[in-house]
Amino acid sequence: MDELEVNNNHYIYTNSNNAESVVFNASLLEKLQENYGLVIHYKDIVMEVPVDLLKTEKHITFQFAEAAEDIISKHNNHVSSIYDLTILFGDEVFSDFGEHRVTLTFTVNEDKIENGNELAVYLLDENGEKQQEIDVEYDKEQQIVIADVAHFSLYGVFENTTPNEEQTEDEKEDNEPETDHGDENPNEKIPEEESTTNNTDKDNTSNEKNEKSVQEKESPRSSQSQYEETEGQPLPDTATNQFNYILIGLLVITGGCILFFITRVRKYK
Repeated sequence: MDELEVNNNHYIYTNSNNAESVVFNASLLEKLQENYGLVIHYKDIVMEVPVDLLKTEKHITFQFAEAAEDIISKHNNHVSSIYDLTILFGDEVFSDFGEHRVTLTFTVNEDKIENGNELAVYLLDENGEKQQEIDVEYDKEQQIVIADVAHFSLYGVFENTTPNEEQTEDEKEDNEPETDHGDENPNEKIPEEESTTNNTDKDNTSNEKNEKSVQEKESPRSSQSQYEETEGQPLPDTATNQFNYILIGLLVITGGCILFFITRVRKYK
């Protein structure tokens, strides 16, 4: 009892040496008044346990341990230390507080807090995975966060963020989508045979276009050139025959007219 301070219905054990294991004998606990709280300090965490919970006629041990580094490294949004808390009744771990609640008070790092409204205490499993979110009271002036828990385990204060911000570097690498290097890859190499064929086709097409262009340029001829080529060539036989017939007809008509004229002259003489 000499190590306990009494203040406003609380028995306070300062634990100035920051002992990781604190033992209270059953005889001492029996002397404590019910409806009081037993307050125990350890570094930057304080726990308040209802005395009613400790009336077991057994010595009780409180154990404090900071979380292992591999657990801490899984989270980049914790703003307090993460502690593994244990309570033993005799030699047995006491895990369920029943109707009672133990109050945990964490000192938080204000430099890590961006939004105090997003703070929460999380219960972690043995692998450091978050299992339960617990509502808190946040006192900005005193830089503390207070939460009530129903049993001991791994606990810490976290600032809720988006899932992407909360991921560790390993998790981010695992979650990065794999790039499809299929048909969409602009740098994909074309097989040599296919590339050669394509190039040959392109060359042939280009040559055909060039030849066609040259032919189109050479084929048009001026009307003068065409006239010169046709001038001096014999007319078709059909045209010649028709001309002969016309000439003969004219001669016959002319001859007839002359004979008619001579006949008329002789008649009047």
